[in-house]
Amino acid sequence: MTKTKTATPVHIVQAEPLKLAMTPSDLAPFIYFETSANQGFGNGVANITLEALRHRNIDGNIVSDRIVVAHLRMPLSAVLSLKSSIEFILLAAMPAQEGAAN
Repeated sequence: MTKTKTATPVHIVQAEPLKLAMTPSDLAPFIYFETSANQGFGNGVANITLEALRHRNIDGNIVSDRIVVAHLRMPLSAVLSLKSSIEFILLAAMPAQEGAAN
């Protein structure tokens, strides 16, 4: 008599995929800039070009240049909001005067 082997049942369990950041704020870029070299307003849209200084080693020589890191485009309402945020930061960054509270 020949014995037949019965196969052990195999259960395939599918792993959950890795979860990536999916909220818009998790995916937003961080932008560092040192100057806004160009700005303008036309057709209801404000524009600001942001630049940063870059240092590179080319053939043993350090070369510095400015590069554009972002182009901001916004309606006037956003300009006013950005202006308000900048004014708040400037006020917070100022040293408090004698006897005055920031």
